[in-house]
Amino acid sequence: MQITHCALFAPRRIFALACALLVMVASTVARAGEFEDGYSEYQKKNFKAAAALWEQAAKLGHPKAQFNLGLMYEKGQGIERDPTAAAAWYKEAAERGHAAAQFNLGFMYLGGSAVAQSNAEGLRWLRRAAEQGLGAAQVKLADIYSDGQVAPEDLPQAARWYKLAAEQGFEEAQLSLATMYRDGRGVAQDYKEAARLMRQAAEAGLSAGQYNLGRLYETGRGVSQDLVVAARWYKSSAEQRYPQAQNSLALMYLNGQGIKQDSKQAFRWFQAAAANGHASSQYNLAAMYIEGTAGKVDRIRALMWLAISRANGFERALDSFEALAKSMPPKDVETSRRLGEVCVASKYVNC
Repeated sequence: MQITHCALFAPRRIFALACALLVMVASTVARAGEFEDGYSEYQKKNFKAAAALWEQAAKLGHPKAQFNLGLMYEKGQGIERDPTAAAAWYKEAAERGHAAAQFNLGFMYLGGSAVAQSNAEGLRWLRRAAEQGLGAAQVKLADIYSDGQVAPEDLPQAARWYKLAAEQGFEEAQLSLATMYRDGRGVAQDYKEAARLMRQAAEAGLSAGQYNLGRLYETGRGVSQDLVVAARWYKSSAEQRYPQAQNSLALMYLNGQGIKQDSKQAFRWFQAAAANGHASSQYNLAAMYIEGTAGKVDRIRALMWLAISRANGFERALDSFEALAKSMPPKDVETSRRLGEVCVASKYVNC
């Protein structure tokens, strides 16, 4: 389950009502009716009518209408965009216990969007939403305690909130908690628990989870070592353009580990990872150009990729670049430099 912007609230359909529940205050009936009518108009994409109906219900104190109206003000949907009005309506709903409104309001305080920036207020509202079981708020709160930027680092607190969100199926939380168990950060190191959580994230389709599960299978930590399974998870992740997985899959193809040796496939995946900015893959791609491993030698492009890899912080590329440059004619070095400029300027499209 991925974290998204909290969505509009729809009315619940009640199929049976006790007679006692039929006795309602007139304003309660009115605001509930306006909320449902507003939702009906929203479904028809009559956003202006929906906003007008929700505003009536919101003014009568209906928290779901207040939240939905806040979203419409924030998006400028059916009404002129007004982040200040959005924050005001979120606050009305948040004070009435609406968890999604508390979450959105907390975000606004953290970012200083339409309200005075306040980490303390942001944390207060996020915590209230998290304590109501809102998974997105639990993940965000855990992230805050994990990175120590908004609040002092508190890894046990981070692990606690990740665990609650992970149990609700939030794959980001499953992955983060898995890495904490793998590395022994905030919890006792436990590779088996790390693998269990990583598998949940991987099976949910999270590319980082698939890559990290592949690493556990490659190294035999928390699971029986199995290079075939490792390659399978790397491939799933690589196909989602996860650069570390693309590099690892390329290495397995290159060395014939867990998968049939195939230099052309190795070259293809190094290319993909290099185009995603992976410095180690850029170095590996240069090596294949130098050696002609994929079928052709191209020292000019090899030098280009070594220069790019070096610029991206891969230290081993420095000595290789200097040695190769010294062995090449100056005109070829200049050609390589120009190709590199085009490659980087195009964000690795024209390389």
